[in-house]
Amino acid sequence: KAVEAAPGHDPDIILLDVMMPGLDGEETQKALRKLDAYRDKTFDMLTAKASQADNAALMEAGAVEVIYKPFDPMTLPDQLRAILSR
Repeated sequence: KAVEAAPGHDPDIILLDVMMPGLDGEETQKALRKLDAYRDKTFDMLTAKASQADNAALMEAGAVEVIYKPFDPMTLPDQLRAILSR
């Protein structure tokens, strides 16, 4: 549904959970990057998997940052602003 709804939206950052029903986070990112308007967008991934190999694979797939669960929802906006300012 996110891929279908994407045209017409211009987010600064896209936060995807790695494990989602239907398309997972990586597949959703790949599908969105095929859209011209999303080709250069900033994608961050949320995950409960904390291995270095998983992190490296997500970064290699195009994530700018990997945010591990559980995360502090009160500091998440500041964390996302910091990612965008880089």
